[in-house]
Amino acid sequence: ELLYSQIHSYIKPTTFNFNSGILKVNCKILFMKDVLENYLSHSNVNEICIYCETFHIHKTESSSIFHFKVDNFFIGAETIKIHHKVTIDLSGNPVKPNRFSKAGTSPDGTGINGEDGLAGECGGNCYISCSSIINSELLTIQSNGSNGSDGQDGGDGSNGIDGKDVEKSDFTYNGVMFEQTFLGTIPFKGTR
Repeated sequence: ELLYSQIHSYIKPTTFNFNSGILKVNCKILFMKDVLENYLSHSNVNEICIYCETFHIHKTESSSIFHFKVDNFFIGAETIKIHHKVTIDLSGNPVKPNRFSKAGTSPDGTGINGEDGLAGECGGNCYISCSSIINSELLTIQSNGSNGSDGQDGGDGSNGIDGKDVEKSDFTYNGVMFEQTFLGTIPFKGTR
């Protein structure tokens, strides 16, 4: 933090330009903290383009994972210096669960099919162009699509017909009692 404030006071100001969903950063020396703060101050950022001589990627007081929900994340720098083990996460945000009730029942008593769940969000793209990365083994870049939401439960079907008692005649086929047929071929154990 001390290094950040000392260097920041000696360099020319960083220019952030936000237009049509694109956040462009131009400067001589840039810190990840500045990118994150500016990203969070805008809504609907679809793309981040960084152009600088030296880009310092470091953890902040609160996190070592930087989640940018953007389609494209571009870094163009002469040198990138990684100061701590950090992750740039371009993964899609989780989809909010649907709050569906059951689909219902049609007038003829059959259950209505439920609605499909919502699709998950895509992960973003990352492109880095630089002459050197110092401590590259400390940097992880991840971009995963998120899970979709559950679909709506289908509606309940109508009640089935009432059951009925079984009669002895129900066990005959072509005049032959099933009991006689089975007892002749399957050994019976127990009492009759």
